Amino acid sequence: DESGSMSSVREPLIQTFLALAEAMSAVGQAVFSFGIRSANDHVKGNTHREDVPVHRYHAVEYMIYQKWGEPFITVSQRFDSVKPSGGTPLGDGLHFALDLLRKRPETHRIVLMLTDGDPDGGHAPVIRYDQRLAMREKIHVVGVGIGAYSGNLQSLFPDHVVIPNPNDLASLLMTKLYELCHARITAAPT
Repeated sequence: DESGSMSSVREPLIQTFLALAEAMSAVGQAVFSFGIRSANDHVKGNTHREDVPVHRYHAVEYMIYQKWGEPFITVSQRFDSVKPSGGTPLGDGLHFALDLLRKRPETHRIVLMLTDGDPDGGHAPVIRYDQRLAMREKIHVVGVGIGAYSGNLQSLFPDHVVIPNPNDLASLLMTKLYELCHARITAAPT
């Protein structure tokens, strides 16, 4: 989530992007890191009309910070360009992430959706649907709520972590990632 409301957590968000990307790259894991926001800040991104059979009717911007296979050392400066603005098209972000992961050969694939609040109107059904598909495809999705107003994440993401203090984001998210990887290792047949 790189929407306008994320401006209050910009620095912890960048630190977390850097910590995750560097740690995963250091152990040889494939990383793809991106931000997402509604492209037109003047468009009412949170407005959803029931008579319109789509979950959005405005453009979406994807900011790519690290692509598969890019060494962290060559992309680390890109993370400084995080610029929160626009709305919160989380349904599009999750769909994009799943499309990327479907093409990967790894058997353990994780999507971390970082956000500080609710998605744009109409996105909740898309998010729930894509998570059902992800589960069937053995892609693990985790909703990561940042700040005091992210408690609604619990209703959207069965696996979630809410981090009230944005300054704790990097350490608590690394703990969650460790738990996911450790659970995977202990569940593996011997």
